[in-house]
Amino acid sequence: MALRNNIKMIPLRSFDVSECDNTWKPINPLGLEEDCFAINLENNSTEPVLISLDGITPNIYIDTGSILPLSFLCTPMNKTYHVEKKTIIYVKNYNNKGIGNIFLSGYYI
Repeated sequence: MALRNNIKMIPLRSFDVSECDNTWKPINPLGLEEDCFAINLENNSTEPVLISLDGITPNIYIDTGSILPLSFLCTPMNKTYHVEKKTIIYVKNYNNKGIGNIFLSGYYI
């Protein structure tokens, strides 16, 4: 019997960006359920948003209607990287308050 790894997905999370008041808000308040080798962030709102991994520093800008896939499988020197379990991902307005959702999905082995 061949050894195989199955890819699993964390539950889809969403956050209503109309609840943003120009402060960092957690998309996933309890953190990631597992160490993820890939995550996707989809901005399905009417305005651009900022993403932070620490709730202080803006790390990522996501334009309206954009999907940002972040994959850590193809890395130099055959090392494996991941977003740690319990990592909380934060969102806030880039400029104006939008209407709609931002979605977070993730993949682990």
